[in-house]
Amino acid sequence: MRRIRKVREQDAEGIVALLNPIITHGSLTAMNEILSVAEQISYQRSFPDEGIFLVAVAEEEQQVLGFQSIEPLAKGQHPTRHKHMICANQDAVPKPESRDLVSPGFSGEGEISTFVSLSHQGDGIGRNLCAASFEAARAQGYQKISAYIRADNPVALSFYQKNGFRLVERLKNTIHLKDGFVDQIWTVKEL
Repeated sequence: MRRIRKVREQDAEGIVALLNPIITHGSLTAMNEILSVAEQISYQRSFPDEGIFLVAVAEEEQQVLGFQSIEPLAKGQHPTRHKHMICANQDAVPKPESRDLVSPGFSGEGEISTFVSLSHQGDGIGRNLCAASFEAARAQGYQKISAYIRADNPVALSFYQKNGFRLVERLKNTIHLKDGFVDQIWTVKEL
């Protein structure tokens, strides 16, 4: 049996175990550096109070099967890039601003990230995370959520479209890889 709940600090090890194979796969995320448990704990501790960070766990052993986060944006702030993502065309991707700006001027907008264990993809975990995250987002006053998807990841693009995201723009050459560049697709869901 699976359960969706808020992330806990003790989930960091399971999140890293799930995320690092996705990163090393090389074509599923814009992230390009594997994470340590200490880095994940630091990220979770600094996660904004207005944010939503949920995990899907196998109830019996509390194994993390997937996770999803929505980070709030301050008024005037554009969606950010993950710190482990290298972008070649810095003008094509909006610049992040200080997280300190989130509380005083929450814009009602956020940026979503979704990761499901490679061995559990296609099992409905992502869909269940979206349902829970969207419900929590509405309750917290979110009105719009952006997702940035590698243009060479049609499965992720299809996933977000099936969950109500619409295409906004193709951002050219935003992700720098060892052997070239990859575009990103900016999608948005109105809540």
